[in-house]
Amino acid sequence: MSSSYEIAVDAFLNQLGQIRYGNLSRIWQAFMAYSMCIIVQAFQHRHYRVAPMNHPAGFRFKCFPQGSPHDYSYFLARKDQESFEIRLSINAQNRQWRSLRLNLDVVVIPENSIGPDDIVDAEHDVASFVECKNFRGFPELVATLEGMVYELQRGRLYSNSTSTFRIPACLFLTGTGQSILYMDGRYQSNGMSMRIFDSLQPGNPSIQAFILNWF
Repeated sequence: MSSSYEIAVDAFLNQLGQIRYGNLSRIWQAFMAYSMCIIVQAFQHRHYRVAPMNHPAGFRFKCFPQGSPHDYSYFLARKDQESFEIRLSINAQNRQWRSLRLNLDVVVIPENSIGPDDIVDAEHDVASFVECKNFRGFPELVATLEGMVYELQRGRLYSNSTSTFRIPACLFLTGTGQSILYMDGRYQSNGMSMRIFDSLQPGNPSIQAFILNWF
């Protein structure tokens, strides 16, 4: 039986012109695909023209680290002189700090910025990234988000970093984030380019709140 996430993903793709996808066998895969779709809607709300790309045999969501990103589908968002790719499961590395390579659940990157090694330069070519967790909020998830930011784009941890990183990096939760949402308040009050969004369930008002308030 399809999950509510799969149903919502299918409805969204149908709006783009009868585009189908293969079976998403686990809830966390369906949540990653759903997260990608609501991110696209956030760009559409800001008047970006969004188109699905690389889907000759149906839209293929890359919900795991293995495989070349060029073998999977993605979305292209364009407005004025900006052109972003919205992709799943992309490897990123901060080359200046020689950090570990990290696989990011969802990334927003400039068009054609994935290198020949299938890695994106986090310091220069990641406009935003999102970690998707099929959990309720707990402190270790905040530590994970901040640790990834530190390794890839540590400037986001500074006050008023939204002036440099326009689109915040995010933690997405399927469950309530009541125990950690005070950290989201801290990020916002200090102008840090990071956010936490919880209760991201199809039909929940939190979806519209994200679309309207992400950046």
